[in-house]
Amino acid sequence: MSSTQTQVLSHVGPIDWIDLAQRWVSNEERAVFIMVTALRGSAPRECGTWMLVSQSRIAGTLGGGELERMASEAAHAMLSGDGQWQRTPLRCVLGPDLGQCCGGAIELLLEPIDANASPWLCLAAKALSSPAAQRLGFAIDRPDLTPYLVTDAHAPNDSIHLQSLRDPRLQLFLFGAGHVGRAVCGIAAELPVCITAVDSRKEWLARLPTATNVHHQWEKTPESIITTIPTGAAALVMTFSHDLDYRLCLRLLARQDLAFIGLIGSHSKANSFRRRLKADGVTETVSERLVSPIGRDGPPGKEPGVIALAALSEVMSLLHKPVLESAQVSRVA
Repeated sequence: MSSTQTQVLSHVGPIDWIDLAQRWVSNEERAVFIMVTALRGSAPRECGTWMLVSQSRIAGTLGGGELERMASEAAHAMLSGDGQWQRTPLRCVLGPDLGQCCGGAIELLLEPIDANASPWLCLAAKALSSPAAQRLGFAIDRPDLTPYLVTDAHAPNDSIHLQSLRDPRLQLFLFGAGHVGRAVCGIAAELPVCITAVDSRKEWLARLPTATNVHHQWEKTPESIITTIPTGAAALVMTFSHDLDYRLCLRLLARQDLAFIGLIGSHSKANSFRRRLKADGVTETVSERLVSPIGRDGPPGKEPGVIALAALSEVMSLLHKPVLESAQVSRVA
């Protein structure tokens, strides 16, 4: 099938395949779920990376290039009946087999998705909201064995691929849907982050880009949601009001479990805020957790896109968040 006939959705998260597979099945659309199960040496992506392929659509990416073309062709062979409609392992050496310069070897697993997959897909979807860290087990050499839930206590087994059901992406709360906030959301659509954009102005929220990892939240008093932000999340403050910015920073700094708190603005604004924080009884140690001006080590420029790029770069580099949690550490060859 030519690329002009295929809908490609590459901007998806590590566990979005479950919802996509369920929706495609509900539309009576068969698909093949392709997982990276093991690798040796240099490879385009990590274990647990996935791609979902139907006759007319592709979601996710294995890194592009010849590897992705080969995997797509194998999936289409299964869909067209030229291959067996069952779980199938696929191994290739990237240099000799595909002419890629990575030089490593990679193992893939192709899982057929149709109406028969609905029960275990439903089980996986329910597990996403479970507090227990779980993974989905695929028996590599037993295509007759239905995928099943596995806890972290499960002993490693080279014959089982464990696909993580956790989303390791950074949770970023963006206060302010103005010009810079809009640019942040647009750039973040390409990054391994989940953004919740909060604003009291519905019309500005409506102008934000639409993406699977960007969520809009209207709040009359944005500072009221700070207690609900999950542990380990990051926050960027860039509202239309300096007074609101200050109230947000004051309450955010009271949360000792947040990974990052950034404030947009000049050095004079940052110094002014720190004086106010001191007057309000915030210790210097606590106020130093406020990163401001945000993105100061980024490229020069005051355009919204430049500021957004610098801010996101600073957040992600300081947190050292992995692009994708390895779904199966034990099977890295």
